[in-house]
Amino acid sequence: TLFRTEVSHDFAPGVAAVLGWLRDQEVRLTIVSNAPLEKIEGWFGALGFSIENARESSNACPFLKAYGRAGKQLLSDSPESKDIHGRKVAVDRPFYEDILKKEKADCVLGDVFSLDIALPFHLREEGRLGAPLALGMMDLPHTPVWVKEKFLAPSSHSDFLLPHITSLPHVLGQVYQHASLEVSTSC
Repeated sequence: TLFRTEVSHDFAPGVAAVLGWLRDQEVRLTIVSNAPLEKIEGWFGALGFSIENARESSNACPFLKAYGRAGKQLLSDSPESKDIHGRKVAVDRPFYEDILKKEKADCVLGDVFSLDIALPFHLREEGRLGAPLALGMMDLPHTPVWVKEKFLAPSSHSDFLLPHITSLPHVLGQVYQHASLEVSTSC
């Protein structure tokens, strides 16, 4: 299509500035995607950022790394679901859970609740390894109302609905302020 000949990535406007801010603040960013690594490298490369393969990285603390073909959609042989805001959502995603345990992220950001956020939410509620301090959900046209309600609930002091990726620096500032941490992370 004409769009693909003119635009080599799927990023919203402002992403390059956000990535630059994250790099300047020494925030480590790990992409966990079902897309192939080559596609992820192309997206970030189009913006001038190199990305390391998280499965092969020898760098103890790269700014930007990715797990391509992460298998977030794959469920275990022992189905487990959680009632989240009146919906049963599968939380038995063993490949994704292994990545979350290894990475120990402060914040997990996603655009599809069932694939990106349900498992980290469950781990946090259960007090299990790999649970993040905060969750961020992109507020997109396809985001269901029940997901928006969950993130806008008064009890969600460490969960955020992001109207645009450019709000990420503000959200991370709130996460670290709430956790009494500095925005700058260390390895």
